[in-house]
Formats: sequence, C-alpha cells, structure tokens
Amino acid sequence: MQEIALDIIKSILTRKDKDLFFIIDDTQTLKRAKKMEAVSKLFHHASGKYGTGHTILKVCLHYRGVTVPWGSWVYIKRDQANPLDRDFKKLTELAVGAIRMAILPGR
Repeated sequence: MQEIALDIIKSILTRKDKDLFFIIDDTQTLKRAKKMEAVSKLFHHASGKYGTGHTILKVCLHYRGVTVPWGSWVYIKRDQANPLDRDFKKLTELAVGAIRMAILPGR
C-alpha cells in the first residue's frame, strides 16, 4: 500500500509546493460479531455509546488536495495480545512505528 501511495504522490509532486502531510488518526469501528480476533468493548466516541469493535490506527498522505491511504493497523489490547501471540503495543507506539517506517520523498 505504501509503495502505491508513494507512486501516486511522486506523480503529482512539484518543486513549488512543499507541504506533504502525514496524517495519523485512530478510528473505532463497531462490530456485531463478538468472536472476532481483537474485538473488544470500547466507548464509541461518535455515537456516545459503548459497544464491541476494533480501534484502528490509519495513516494517509495528503498533498495538493489529494489524500492517499498509507496504512492501517489494528490496536490489540494488552489482555488480548498474548492469546493471539502478538506483542502488545500502545496506540502511541503504533503511531511511532508508522512514522519510523515512513520513507517519504525528499526535497
């Protein structure tokens, strides 16, 4: 996904415009299923209610009015990480990992 995003950005990249935005956001997606991996109880801020769902970290690139998806990662709570054989990472650690792995076009 990241290679495709970079190809799109490079195709519209100009020397005049210098602002390439790396947008990081977490979103909550409610699910009806209760037996999915990493699904958990969460407070859904948009609806103001509790429900079951996933918290997903999403990253996009934004340049000259064009927003391109960069990547997404499911946040897994500490008590669910071990049974799923995954390392626990805080949401902020997922964001830091996305920033560190980003290889963006140089100026």
